[in-house]
Amino acid sequence: MLHFIAIVPPAPILSEIRQLKEYAAAHFDSRHALRSPAHITLFPPFDIKDRAEAPLALALDQLAAQQLHFTQTLKDFAYFEPRVVFVNVVMNENLQALKDQLVDCLREHGLKNEKFATLPFHPHVTIAFRDLTAPQFKAAEAYFSNQRYEASFTVADICLLRLVAGRWHIVNRSPFLEGPA
Repeated sequence: MLHFIAIVPPAPILSEIRQLKEYAAAHFDSRHALRSPAHITLFPPFDIKDRAEAPLALALDQLAAQQLHFTQTLKDFAYFEPRVVFVNVVMNENLQALKDQLVDCLREHGLKNEKFATLPFHPHVTIAFRDLTAPQFKAAEAYFSNQRYEASFTVADICLLRLVAGRWHIVNRSPFLEGPA
């Protein structure tokens, strides 16, 4: 089954991002991003057997139990041409360290993605992608370039998501230690 690991923001931001995705669906005919909750991908989709999910969740719980809460800021919009529109994630050392520790943890458990591991980390929250055509991308880029968005939230856990019937669902939340980093 396909899974990925991400930071999922709290409810108020989930709702705000959902509204942005719905706008993209209504005005730019891009609905694919509606299949998942708003998230910052820490490790992209990978396939594991059902029986491997529980041990993976335990490993994530152990990793998360060593992390302290930190503040994450989302600011404005950016793009990956030719068809991705996203809310920009302001990079910080806590986010980078979490991603690096996660990659190491997964490697220890036999999960590797060498391509992902060697690419620069460019965290983002996707608004529209995949089914966004080139003309619609240009229209979306023009629209979102004139919009402003800013939100901050406390990162208090990481989530394991599983693809079920074409939609991504959180199957495990691994909580951090309390307190700021």
